[in-house]
Amino acid sequence: MAPEYAYSGATARVRRRIDRMLWSDPPDEPPDELRRAQDMLRRAGTVLAVATLTLMLLLSLRP
Repeated sequence: MAPEYAYSGATARVRRRIDRMLWSDPPDEPPDELRRAQDMLRRAGTVLAVATLTLMLLLSLRP
């Protein structure tokens, strides 16, 4: 029976790699569709923050 923990003398399992990447790893880059969606959400968050601040400013100046 092999030791369970590395500090108990177990050796690390060697996995097949391609250029520092495991065979089962997903690609590092997100798909273009996800990047576009993230950009749109980032812009929407900025617009929403500016609109909220503008509305609060206008409401505070109202007599």
